[in-house]
Amino acid sequence: MSTTKHAYWSPSVPPAPLDAFTGIWTGNGFNTIFRPNKNATKLPNLPPNNPSADPSSDPDNLLQLNLTFETLTFSDSLVDIPNRALLEHQPDAFLQGVPYTQSIKDVTTNLGIHFEPGIWLLVPETIEPKVPSTVVRMATIPHGTSILAQGAFETSDGGPVIPVVDITPFTIGNPADRKKFTSQNASDKSTFRLPQTLPPAITQAILDNPNLVLKHDIKGQKIIRTTTLKVSTKADPDLRGSGTRNIAFLEGTLQPDNTTTPNAQAADIDATFWIETIERDDGTTFTQIQYSQVVLLNFDSLSWPHVSVATLTQG
Repeated sequence: MSTTKHAYWSPSVPPAPLDAFTGIWTGNGFNTIFRPNKNATKLPNLPPNNPSADPSSDPDNLLQLNLTFETLTFSDSLVDIPNRALLEHQPDAFLQGVPYTQSIKDVTTNLGIHFEPGIWLLVPETIEPKVPSTVVRMATIPHGTSILAQGAFETSDGGPVIPVVDITPFTIGNPADRKKFTSQNASDKSTFRLPQTLPPAITQAILDNPNLVLKHDIKGQKIIRTTTLKVSTKADPDLRGSGTRNIAFLEGTLQPDNTTTPNAQAADIDATFWIETIERDDGTTFTQIQYSQVVLLNFDSLSWPHVSVATLTQG
């Protein structure tokens, strides 16, 4: 497998890893989110409200699952965004960007479940700090969270390498300490979950690994090239500017030991976008975008993975 690492580009040169981000893209996906349920959403066939009898049936949280329809719209590119350097050995950095809006609806109810305006940036290789060329996703969502996620990109022959993703919550700061809930059992129709009876498309295998939706979508396709954009808000010695910010309601009250008691704090976001070139039987090609995103929502002493995946095409 050959791999092209993208390096520094000059001002006014089109941003290669973002070239596909034009026009309107639509498609389907899958969304999972655990959310606080202190106010006890009314559902039929619930177990007794006694967490001590079955800790995995904790009514403090509810797992919501949505089969989704998504529209991702890119605006005209922004060229040569100047960032002025102070140090003599660091030239001015000219960024390039592509604004976007993302709208996601539930396929069954047609109700909106997500709206996001944002911008993708391409940052040139820099001397101070010493960092190769990177991509950045900046976004805001109406719940009261803003993100800045930065990371690497590369282009490879062949299809994407799509990893396993696990929605099981874990103790904050300790991913090895997982706590599984009965709502993650697809056959359980008496649990804190929406919907309680799952449609045939949501299987146990997909609950265990939502990225299987992406693998199913590309089964049988001849993918000849993939550009991978991998961004994160997590602290990195080389990319110190990344992070998330939340409104006070989400962030919670600061305690004497510098911890917080959040309602549902968006702590970290990891997202991978695969831009795939697919060859048809007649030799022509088209482009497809797939993505997998994990948002860690912190509440009730746990990090709750909020996973979203989708496959999008133009036209």
